[in-house]
Amino acid sequence: MKLQSRAEKVLAQKSTGTNSKRPSQFVDGVYPTHIVKADRCYVWDEDGNKHIDFISGLGTQSLGYNHPKVNEAVLKQLKKGINTSSLPDVIEVECAEMICDVFGVDKIRFLKTGNEATAAAIRIARSFNQKPQVISEGYHGHHEMFTSLTPPSIGIKDAFKIQSEFTISNDTSCYITESLYLDVSDQYKNTLTKKLQACKDQNVVTILDEVVTGSRVPELSVNKWWKLDADIICLGKGIANGYPLSVVAGKKEIMDCSEYFVSSTFSGEAISLAACMATIKEIQSRSLKALFSQANQFMEDFSKIANPIGTTLEGYGTRAMLNTTHPQTGLLMQECIKKGVMLGKAFFYNFSHMEENIDQHVLSVVQDAVDRIQKGKVSLEGKVPQETFKR
Repeated sequence: MKLQSRAEKVLAQKSTGTNSKRPSQFVDGVYPTHIVKADRCYVWDEDGNKHIDFISGLGTQSLGYNHPKVNEAVLKQLKKGINTSSLPDVIEVECAEMICDVFGVDKIRFLKTGNEATAAAIRIARSFNQKPQVISEGYHGHHEMFTSLTPPSIGIKDAFKIQSEFTISNDTSCYITESLYLDVSDQYKNTLTKKLQACKDQNVVTILDEVVTGSRVPELSVNKWWKLDADIICLGKGIANGYPLSVVAGKKEIMDCSEYFVSSTFSGEAISLAACMATIKEIQSRSLKALFSQANQFMEDFSKIANPIGTTLEGYGTRAMLNTTHPQTGLLMQECIKKGVMLGKAFFYNFSHMEENIDQHVLSVVQDAVDRIQKGKVSLEGKVPQETFKR
């Protein structure tokens, strides 16, 4: 706990800037607090213990940590001596061309975080049709407009014309939604399709937040996979395998609609663009359908084992959520981390898990932990994970 004690002295709110990495999100007092090394699907904590990581950098890892092809592309770019230059790097054009082609969009803007991408998408949409109202479903980042809908919203005094109810009015500018949260059913797909069509019928700009799903589902995006034809999609997380990059992508008439102001010094930072191109090439050389299928099977097997103690994984194979606030889940996380399996609320299964062939080992660890919990042989040695905000 020495590193955490040091962190609490210098970091605001006593922890890292990402809420989902705080000690309170895990079994505080039992889980490691910091990572010193990572490779493929493994991480090493501050005490040198090796763990199989299913949090996957909160979904930033689509290929796995320390991927050689991504590293090679990054080193090649570094040797050019250009990271952020006075004029755009050539790789900005090359990467944009690749994204437009692969994701089936007309034009894009580069940014750094999912939060920036969704904020920019809304600004572009409102510039396009000159209307104030925003309909928002799901989680889209911490900036003022979205946080005003999400407890805790302390520190926000301005009133925004934003609502969570799907009700279109004459003032409605755009509709933004997580393209896919945890439900992949036909019923959800049909509901989403109808909402998007209702928006198009009334000239409301449709925005799919694919910050999490981009590079994680068949066809690389839900928009392309389900043929949704959204006006704008937002990409981020695993698109550059851990390097900071986000993308606002959409139809030409909207992306070029006016002189709206979206500007960021580091938007064309070349190292992340090189990582992005290498990541997309590597994903294209593999089968996302095969990954999706194996991950779904793993999640199904995990849930069968864990359900008797009330622990559930909700979602789809490559992205799910663990009900960490259930008291028995805390026990399961505690016993798994002791055996080198790192679980958190966020669950992401990537190509490195598939390649390392670790499924049966992990499931046996989970089964052993569940058996001991059911027999009353386990007691909680730390604090039950806490929620830091509501979705």
